[in-house]
Amino acid sequence: MPGKTLAELIRKREITSTKLVEMHIDRIVEVNPLVNAIVQTAFAKALDEAARIDELMKEETFDTDPKYSAENMPYLGVPITCKEIIFVKVFLMLLTLLIYQLN
Repeated sequence: MPGKTLAELIRKREITSTKLVEMHIDRIVEVNPLVNAIVQTAFAKALDEAARIDELMKEETFDTDPKYSAENMPYLGVPITCKEIIFVKVFLMLLTLLIYQLN
């Protein structure tokens, strides 16, 4: 399902961010042993952030605050995976390409 569709489901409160993250984690745990695509995980952090988003959405001002609008935060609450060459705060970066180029 496309990310924008998932974000719409979260905003309509048809699914929580926490539930979506749990489903994402379950799929990673199921498939990764076969494809070995996920090098590092941050499951606990993802669940914490999802819970914070779910709590934020319970606030009265969430739907009217432009800061949280779909235009400003189109993928709020949607889990992602990314290649390890993308710099992400919680992960160690492997500089294999740089090391390779230096040798």
